[in-house]
Amino acid sequence: MIRRKAIVVAAVKGGLLSVEEACGRYSLTIEEYLSWQAAVDRHGLAGLRTTKIQKYALALRNDRSGSKATGREWLPARKNEDERKDS
Repeated sequence: MIRRKAIVVAAVKGGLLSVEEACGRYSLTIEEYLSWQAAVDRHGLAGLRTTKIQKYALALRNDRSGSKATGREWLPARKNEDERKDS
């Protein structure tokens, strides 16, 4: 899948397809294509790996905000030892 995404991005960048043609042909939204392009521009092919998207999004948010978020903020709080015994 990564290779296909890279080929679509390369085809648009090389002028073989317009963004609209690529989106129509591959059933993409403009936002989805633009996210692929941004991922390639920032991180190369590794940026297209879906498992890496959250890591790169977090890094981008940290760059913009100056914070040191870990990416675990969205996880529910862990139960303490007493709560685990009661469950």
